[in-house]
Amino acid sequence: MAYFGGTHWACDTFAGSQETHAYVATGPTSLTLHVAFVTASSRTIVLDENYSFDPSRPAWTATLGEGSYTGVSEEWNATDWVFTGRETVGRTKVPFREAYHIFGREAFRRDFLTLHKGKWLPYAGETCELTPS
Repeated sequence: MAYFGGTHWACDTFAGSQETHAYVATGPTSLTLHVAFVTASSRTIVLDENYSFDPSRPAWTATLGEGSYTGVSEEWNATDWVFTGRETVGRTKVPFREAYHIFGREAFRRDFLTLHKGKWLPYAGETCELTPS
C-alpha cells in the first residue's frame, strides 16, 4: 500500500504506446488503479483495476477489466508482486498471471503472462516511472 497509494506513473508498453497510471487508496487495505491511454483514433480510455488485501487469508486479490481477470497474490515481497488466476476469453477461462517487478522507489515493470506448454510466457506489459503527483 505504501509503495503505490496516491502515486502517479508514466508508462511505456511493450507495444510502444504510452499510458498513465494513478493508484488511489480506496480503504485501509485496498487500491484502485486508473489506467489511461489514447487510442489510435485519439480517444482517451480509462480502465480501472482493483486490488484488495484480506488479512484473514492473508492474500491480495486483483480484479481487472470489469472482472474478466481475477487473480490472487499470497505474497508481496520487496521486489515482486505476482497474481495468478484466470482470464475470461470469450466463454473460456484461461490461466493468467500479472507480475509486478519493483525497481526501487521510482520504477516498476508489469508483465501479463499466459501459460503455454507448462511455462509462463509474457504477451504484454509495461515499464513505469514515478511522476510528480
